[in-house]
Amino acid sequence: SPTGRVMNEVDMVLRNEFYRKLDYDKINIRYNKKCIEMNLFLSFLTIDVDRRQDHLGYSTGWTKLTNEKQELIIKGGILSGGVEYLDSIQYKKDLHNPYNNQVSPFNIFDILTNKGKEFFFEYYKDDIEKIRNNIDEKINNLHKQLKKAKELKQEIHNEILKLRVQDLQSNKRDWE
Repeated sequence: SPTGRVMNEVDMVLRNEFYRKLDYDKINIRYNKKCIEMNLFLSFLTIDVDRRQDHLGYSTGWTKLTNEKQELIIKGGILSGGVEYLDSIQYKKDLHNPYNNQVSPFNIFDILTNKGKEFFFEYYKDDIEKIRNNIDEKINNLHKQLKKAKELKQEIHNEILKLRVQDLQSNKRDWE
């Protein structure tokens, strides 16, 4: 249906112009001052995951949870104090990133609860605000460019009229 096609196009624009700009490294344990506890993150999922033990890093405190049907891989780490934290999310194929399939939580909104979506909007609030400000700046620049283009068009139009008037005056003198 046309409405469905438009919604798919809107979704693609959101994915390319918004979700991909929200850094997947923000949830990474190594770069994060506000680590997300794994139990909290798992409470946001609408699908089940299986805890794996057959992976590199298992013996050193790294964790891996999967849902093979959904092509979801969640990795975490147990830090001092024995608390497990979210480290990365891989979901389906992210062709935008040639090195790995890591995604931000926004790319898994289709399998998150509303509470999870609200959590990540708050968690990424500053990043979202930066994106919005950049878009506002682009819009302002485009308005300025449009104004200049309209002024140039008017100047060209005026110049053409001036040349026509001069041509008519020249032709009139030739007839006299």
